[in-house]
Amino acid sequence: MKNNLKRILGVFLVLVMLTACSQKEEPEETKPEEVKETYDILKFTIRDEEFGLPVPYSEMLEKGWEVNTSIDEQIEPKKYMTNYFLRNKENIIKVSFYNPTDKPIDMKDALIAEVAAENRTFGPDVAPNIVLYDTLTFDSSIDDFTKKFGEPTHSENSVFDIYEYQLSKLAKVEVKVSKDNGLIRWITLINYRSN
Repeated sequence: MKNNLKRILGVFLVLVMLTACSQKEEPEETKPEEVKETYDILKFTIRDEEFGLPVPYSEMLEKGWEVNTSIDEQIEPKKYMTNYFLRNKENIIKVSFYNPTDKPIDMKDALIAEVAAENRTFGPDVAPNIVLYDTLTFDSSIDDFTKKFGEPTHSENSVFDIYEYQLSKLAKVEVKVSKDNGLIRWITLINYRSN
């Protein structure tokens, strides 16, 4: 009798296993992975010309952007020089020249690694129509920048609320908002990556 009971129990277990194996597994719901945009090159348009930062100075010169002071000097390897201004007709932008190479180069052969545009009209100078990634302008909100670049770090001084979006170890976007009127006054793109 015990043998019969063992056989019945064995047959029962085999049937349970076969039933379990024949049931279709519910496929796990897969969610598409969010693809984050990389910011190896910071895209911007100014005076209806598109650039990718860092950009060779020669490329900007070709599009009409000329430095307002002498650049007849060299930049040492892996160094940068700040606070230069480029003019294209009535527009002015502040830039930094960068040498990503292992040897000294002439400034005219360097990369532009930083572009800062000011939302200000003064005398004959007019605020440049800078556009980041086809949508972000001086008329955008901080929320618009945050949707594009993620959460910023915030700091302030007596004149500006400053929002810094660190995109990589070498790239960032900085937006300065005037405390007087709440408007974006400066947009700065920085990318010290070598091409």
